[in-house]
Amino acid sequence: MILARRWLAVALCAVSLSGCGYLYDPQGFSSAISPWENGQASDQAMLALSKGHFDTAEQLGAEALRRNPRDPYALLVMASVYQNTARTDLARQYYEALISMHPQQTTVWGSGADMRRRTIEDIARSNLAALGGAAAPGMMADIAGTPAAAYAPPSSEPPQVSVQDAAFAADTAIITRFETLRRLLKMNMISRDDYVRRRAANLGALLPYSVPRRPGAGLDQPAPPAEQIIGRLKDISANYQEKSVSEDAMAAERSAILEALLPLHPLRLADSPPPVSDQLRFAAVAGRVQRLRDAGLITAAEAARERGAAEAQLAAAMAQAEATARLANGTAPQPALSAKGDGVTLGVYVSDMRAEVAWESLQRRFPEQLGQLQSSIIRVRHRRRGHVYVLRAGPVRDRHAALEVCHVLRRSHVTCAPTVIR
Repeated sequence: MILARRWLAVALCAVSLSGCGYLYDPQGFSSAISPWENGQASDQAMLALSKGHFDTAEQLGAEALRRNPRDPYALLVMASVYQNTARTDLARQYYEALISMHPQQTTVWGSGADMRRRTIEDIARSNLAALGGAAAPGMMADIAGTPAAAYAPPSSEPPQVSVQDAAFAADTAIITRFETLRRLLKMNMISRDDYVRRRAANLGALLPYSVPRRPGAGLDQPAPPAEQIIGRLKDISANYQEKSVSEDAMAAERSAILEALLPLHPLRLADSPPPVSDQLRFAAVAGRVQRLRDAGLITAAEAARERGAAEAQLAAAMAQAEATARLANGTAPQPALSAKGDGVTLGVYVSDMRAEVAWESLQRRFPEQLGQLQSSIIRVRHRRRGHVYVLRAGPVRDRHAALEVCHVLRRSHVTCAPTVIR
């Protein structure tokens, strides 16, 4: 009963920080607004979200994004699900993506007296502000997190494009190119071999950190709409059938169109991606990978490799920064204190430095449970990552005491398991 009440509360208040959330329109929002193409999955996803069925909403939202990566309702559903399931980095990515699209479609959102029809852009701005993100210009959030539109007179100066907007626009152009290539394959307008070769030649545009081969330059620039490309290819084929153009001319124009879309032999290669040197950049990479996965453009294995490559860069950057700081301070690395007896395992990390940082953070968060314990970090061989570092802490009185510590930590979603430190 308590769990049911909790989900009901979440359904009525999808953004706990702002006090407002999505409420399903009993008249059916499809009657008052115009969902994007193939919006049925979005409709079902919004309904699942309103009922607090986050797993179902996420599955339906991902399905809608595979059909249309720019479906604003699906993006709103995914952002709300991520926000309500403590995946705030992904939530920010999706809200920023929505804001950059400036969607003016509307839906009923809010609770109590605040329930009203609002644009999706308005909702995304207020929810991003509630997460601690910066609201885009022209909006301000009140104490409840509800945005108020600030009137701004027309300006003769060109609008300023934020870094996030520019990055989203570039990713959208890349996604559109790969979506178009996939449509051409489904319509039998290109061969499977041509599809595989062109995707492989430019896969670095989707996965810049895990694919060493650099894609062609300029893929982040807008390409002609898929319908225009499909129409032109059909015209070329029809002209050839009518014998108004030669086979060589048809092949040459067809090749030029596909090379402009995703080249097999690019004249210039794209620059290397910026290094993953901090957590903010890693969050951006993780959010982008999730967006590509939701769109069905990359496989689960490809997504895992990209995240792993970015995480390895982050670990190396953090280790380098730590070493530089120690050298500047004239101090040598301090070994972890050795603890023996009953204890707890607190996670697995890609470097000893990250395990040390995690230990310091956990001690500050749980002084009563961990404040008097010692850390023990051991290096363990991993079949895929080479080596990982296991963080353990102790000693505690006995296994029962270890279970009590883990009970407290797990309530805050912290990995914890009883162990014996020898």
